[in-house]
Amino acid sequence: MKINLHNAAVKINGFIQSKLLVSLVVISTIFIVFSTKDALSVYAQNEKKTITLARTIKPQLKFAEPKVGQQDRKFEESFNAEAEWVKSLSFKLENISGKPIIYLQVNVNFPETRATGNLMSYGVSFGERPGLKLKDSKPIMLMPGETLEVVLDKEKDKIYKFVNERQPLESIQKVELEIGFIIFEDKTAWSAGSFLRQDSVNPNRYNPIKN
Repeated sequence: MKINLHNAAVKINGFIQSKLLVSLVVISTIFIVFSTKDALSVYAQNEKKTITLARTIKPQLKFAEPKVGQQDRKFEESFNAEAEWVKSLSFKLENISGKPIIYLQVNVNFPETRATGNLMSYGVSFGERPGLKLKDSKPIMLMPGETLEVVLDKEKDKIYKFVNERQPLESIQKVELEIGFIIFEDKTAWSAGSFLRQDSVNPNRYNPIKN
């Protein structure tokens, strides 16, 4: 049996070339992905960050002392920070309602996500909500004049996963803080500027208090 060495050599060279081409494509793709990520990180660090407060009617809690990491910040100011600055954001809430608070939810809104759909809002809650059993919830009693510190570092993995469903967390330059829901010790509640009362039949429902 005769073996055509020329044809065999051509086939081997073709196989090697195809393998090299595939390898180059893979390497190029990896380089592009990491280059894009690095470029986004650099861009994000150069962009000014802002912490704003949502407009609230009849506020019952007061936002205070915002920080990014160990750096003190001010609401509405523009500042420089690392790409994933949201993870290290913290602030305090002061009870200005005049009544003890047993449950509250603060919303961390990401206004820039409106460009790709509905506003993304991540809720952070404290205390036990009557009529609703939440996993890992712990009772609180925030008395009038007392403050509660909110540290997003404790939620960083969940926030990262939540925001990245829509866009990279590194692309977020603005955060808006908002009080979502408050329940007082006397079983009344507050939401969006309105006072509510717990329903006598369904303890998880709160109805507007009529003047």
